[in-house]
Amino acid sequence: MPLRNTFRITDRSVTSVLVASTLGVVLLCTIGVLAVQHFSYSASLQRQFRDRVEAEAREMGLHYRRMIGEAQSQLMAMTEDNAIRVTLQLEVEYQLQERMAHFSAHAPHLGFYIRSAEKERLYSASPEPVPVEAFELFALPAPHVGKLSLAPDGRFYVALTRYIRSRTGILGTAVAICYLGKAAESPYQPDRSGTVLVNHYGVFRELSTGNPVSLELRTAMPDSSGPALSSVAGQAGLLTETGFPDMLYLAPLSPLEDARRTSLYVSAALLLTTALLCVLLAYFLGRRITRPLRELAESARKITLGENPPLLQGASSLREVNDVLHAMDAMLDNLRKAEELTRYRTLFEEVVDAIYIFDMDGRLLECNSQALAQVGCDRERLMKMGILDLTGPEYRRKVLQVLDAMRKAPAGTRLASRRFEIRILPVQGAPFPAEIHNRKMLYMGQEAVLSVVRDISTRLAVEETLHKARKAAEDASRAKSGFLASMSHEIRTPMHSVLGFVDMLEATQLTEEQSGYLEMLRNSGLLLMDLINDILDFSKIEAGHLELEHIEFSPEALLERVHGMVGTQASRKGLEVILYIAPDVPRRVVGDPTRLQQILVNLLSNALKFTALGHVVTQVLVRSRTEREVVLEISVKDTGVGIPETKQDVIFDIFTQADVSTSRQYGGTGLGLAITRRLVEHLGGSIGVDSKPGQGATFTFTVVLPLPGGHRAFLDTLDGSRELAEHRELAAPEGLTESGEQPESPESPESPEEACTLPLAGLHFLLVDGNAVTLRYLAQTVSDMGGSSACASSMEQAYRLLEDHVRYARVQHDAERPGVRDEAAMPDRYASPPQQMHPVPERFDVLVMGTNMPELDALSALRHLARMAGEHLPPALHLADPGGDAPGGNAFPATLPVLIKPVTPGRLAATVEALFAKSSAEDEDAVCAAAEPEDATRRRVLVAEDSQANRMLMGFFLKDSPFIPDYAEDGRQAVRMFRSRSYDAVIMDIQMPGMDGYAATQAIRAYEKERGRAPVPVIALTANAYAEDKEKSLAAGCTDYLAKPAKKRQVLDLLNRHLAGTGAGAA
Repeated sequence: MPLRNTFRITDRSVTSVLVASTLGVVLLCTIGVLAVQHFSYSASLQRQFRDRVEAEAREMGLHYRRMIGEAQSQLMAMTEDNAIRVTLQLEVEYQLQERMAHFSAHAPHLGFYIRSAEKERLYSASPEPVPVEAFELFALPAPHVGKLSLAPDGRFYVALTRYIRSRTGILGTAVAICYLGKAAESPYQPDRSGTVLVNHYGVFRELSTGNPVSLELRTAMPDSSGPALSSVAGQAGLLTETGFPDMLYLAPLSPLEDARRTSLYVSAALLLTTALLCVLLAYFLGRRITRPLRELAESARKITLGENPPLLQGASSLREVNDVLHAMDAMLDNLRKAEELTRYRTLFEEVVDAIYIFDMDGRLLECNSQALAQVGCDRERLMKMGILDLTGPEYRRKVLQVLDAMRKAPAGTRLASRRFEIRILPVQGAPFPAEIHNRKMLYMGQEAVLSVVRDISTRLAVEETLHKARKAAEDASRAKSGFLASMSHEIRTPMHSVLGFVDMLEATQLTEEQSGYLEMLRNSGLLLMDLINDILDFSKIEAGHLELEHIEFSPEALLERVHGMVGTQASRKGLEVILYIAPDVPRRVVGDPTRLQQILVNLLSNALKFTALGHVVTQVLVRSRTEREVVLEISVKDTGVGIPETKQDVIFDIFTQADVSTSRQYGGTGLGLAITRRLVEHLGGSIGVDSKPGQGATFTFTVVLPLPGGHRAFLDTLDGSRELAEHRELAAPEGLTESGEQPESPESPESPEEACTLPLAGLHFLLVDGNAVTLRYLAQTVSDMGGSSACASSMEQAYRLLEDHVRYARVQHDAERPGVRDEAAMPDRYASPPQQMHPVPERFDVLVMGTNMPELDALSALRHLARMAGEHLPPALHLADPGGDAPGGNAFPATLPVLIKPVTPGRLAATVEALFAKSSAEDEDAVCAAAEPEDATRRRVLVAEDSQANRMLMGFFLKDSPFIPDYAEDGRQAVRMFRSRSYDAVIMDIQMPGMDGYAATQAIRAYEKERGRAPVPVIALTANAYAEDKEKSLAAGCTDYLAKPAKKRQVLDLLNRHLAGTGAGAA
């Protein structure tokens, strides 16, 4: 029989014998004990049940006897009662019945009746008719106690009679009927389950109902003096006497049977539980004995299947079993070592690389079959060779250095490893390059070096091919970039001239029809330029050549510049452009401002394109921030046509718009949003849209921007906050105290530190504009900067708020005059301290006047307000639309400071600072400057441009400006002219024949350095649209960068910004 089957039979036999023997012995003992216990318990239950039934029967008999005794006592008391005698003699029926009812009230189961002896008149204690049995009792001699009788209505009763006597004789007979049926239930009724029976003339009846019952006497109990075993209606019970004549008590046997049955169930449960415990105990004992044998059998089975079972030492506490296990473990250990050696030898031979094992002197100890194929000889010849025989003489020194390093490593360790490349000299075949990995190891008890040699000739060939392919791809990329740059220059240069001459023609006198043609020409040119920009940007993104800058910039300045670029387009369409920057947005961040500007321009241009009426709101919030970076959330919301929900997922795809008719109605190729999404993803953010048709659209994107100074960037505040506070002290508006303090208001800062930090802390603004959305965001900006405001969207509201301001100013003025204080003449609202005044600021420090009033134009509105306020009119600011009339135009006087929309915190703080910083000295300087000749304030600008059209266009841009242009046709002429005279600025075209703009700028910078002159602003003018072109221009020495096609305002803004410190006039 196989060993495996033998172990299984042994396991099964031991366990079965243990279980069967243990279970048999314990079950026999348990059955005997439980049988004796059950019979003893049953006898005890029977005795207890019989005793309880006899006790209940005796109690029932005693109870009914007490009822008869109580009836006799009540009857005696009634017959001896004087009131009864008197009323009976006088035959006063009402009083007699009332007195009888008094006795009946104490015994509801008794019925009392009296019969007069003289007139044989019958009296009853209740209004019910006198029962028939009462008449029969009056004929009986008194006193009399009757037997247990059955009334016609089924009730059992006992009758009692007694004479009512007086001194003169018998006055009458009193009868008491004691009912023992329903009105005389036993006090044991709730606890007993038996039935009281009455033997009425040989017929057994129930005492409670009077109904006859069929009683069968079956057997008697062993004790003849005890109760008899009977049955009523098939139900067995114990029948016993109660001690009352003709009255028996029958108790059912069901409680006794239930108790016996419960005892039997408990015994059966104990028997089963004992059996189960015996089975479990025997099973676990058998398992403990047979487990080592079973593991031994399993190990033998695994060995026959070729597996490697674990060692079995100490698996059993039985000495004989452990001896078998130790022998089995020794056999398993030997088998495991043999298998391990075989496995390692197989791996050694089947590895694809050649493996050599050398001793520390370089002699070969072992090699695999791949080494024989690599060298090209048999094993016997190769084993006679050393490591130096396999390499050329030029690698001898390197090999000896490796062996020396391996030799110095700690003995027996595997930590020393070296990798290098050499050339192998095979016995047969050409030399080939190889890569060698060396590791120190122990081989056959001695230190050795394991060398893995890999032929890398194929890899080197592939690397050479990849290098050539990469170089070809780079050449193709450079050619593509050059083509795109050339195409950009060739297209932008003539478009620059076309759009410039459109502006020149617009300045001439044209008919309405000609102006329309000119507008269509401009729009077509701008559309073409946008298309060129989108195509170039998308091509660059697709080619993977988009490189992001990492420079420090101001988000607020970037947003101002972007909104300035789209401001003219918004003003032309009559749209309101609103910008809100949250107060926690950092002043300086690090990133690519050019790409962020491109994203904002695309979204704003898209919003303006699809919005005919209403406004466009740009909102900048901080989604999250750490000490190292900030995540900005920027949203652009418009009131345009909206986007259906089904189209919101495809508008970011290439050449896709929400509707085919959209491109026909509004134009566009569908590249703008696709480029925007790619740029946002390159900046580490995401973009989405929320829109409904007819309700506008909201584009929201996030960008991750590092902080230049960690968390300190969040503590930066707007420039000029301290200077603004100083100006408030020096030139405080009328109505302030000498210390410059303002009355407290809910919007004021809570601490002096916060008041110093926030630029507009303590200032109250009156904001007047016809656009409610503009007012809401402007008021929020004022609040963020520490100020408070009241808004008026109509002249009526402005009048009412300004009237409060004037009234308050006059009251304050009168209160400050010495000896003048008439509180009776003051309104109630001014009789309280300032902190208890009306929640709207009564005193305004600044009036911000917009241009969108519905009732009348802004200038007329301001004049009305000035006439009404008089000397108490607050200092005013002109809230002007972008691209509208310049300061000093026809709408407002030139001395009125202008706040250009959209309003940013920095722009608002600077304008308010300028409003409070005016002084008579500055006015005097302005008068002196105005008296100078015009040429004395104009600056000379050198324009280097090879295109005649562009030179004419630049002359048109600088006409009627503070700048006088000189022209150069190429770079060399520009350098000669710069050397010959002094210029305040240079506009340098980059793409020019001969000497280009880069070389000319470098020559100018070299000349300035040679002569020790201060650098002159050089503005690069180029048609290239790539960021690297801007970087190259700045690296060549240019001060700023301007891409074609340029606008007149852009040229003048750049010149004004760079020449502002040298006295150049503002354009």
